[in-house]
Amino acid sequence: MLGRIAVFAALVILAIIFQTFFASLIAIDNVMPDIYVILVIYLTLTQGLGYGTVFGFISGIIEGSADPNLLGLSAILKVLLAMIVYFMSNRVRLESNFARVMIVLISVAVHNLIYFLVAYGFDFELTIYTSIRYALLDAVYSAAITVILLYLSERKLTLKFEA
Repeated sequence: MLGRIAVFAALVILAIIFQTFFASLIAIDNVMPDIYVILVIYLTLTQGLGYGTVFGFISGIIEGSADPNLLGLSAILKVLLAMIVYFMSNRVRLESNFARVMIVLISVAVHNLIYFLVAYGFDFELTIYTSIRYALLDAVYSAAITVILLYLSERKLTLKFEA
């Protein structure tokens, strides 16, 4: 049990380091992949609702700490996302990679849409503009990163040492 907690804590720290320092290096016109949402979905589908919601809450609080006015909004959205993905996975088969990529695409788009809607005080015109400009591209980029991560996770990499 203690080993699983240590691995979980390491995953949280690595996600924070990646999203904070390295995501901007692979950004395309200020559009970055949302590694937090990808990991919330991954943990929810592979480890269960508990891991997904805890990771979503922790990463949401850390992500929202940059703007004290919206502190907690990202955490609530990520926890709700984990719950929706979990209950949806019980009703619909999400074992195929296509389904997982589509869940990431839709989740990132909806997450960002709701976030912008609340952040802009329900100004629909600004929310639609920002969603088209950033949220949809962010969702497509996150889905592309998910395809790469799924490919790497299924590929069996072995190291051969020769004397």
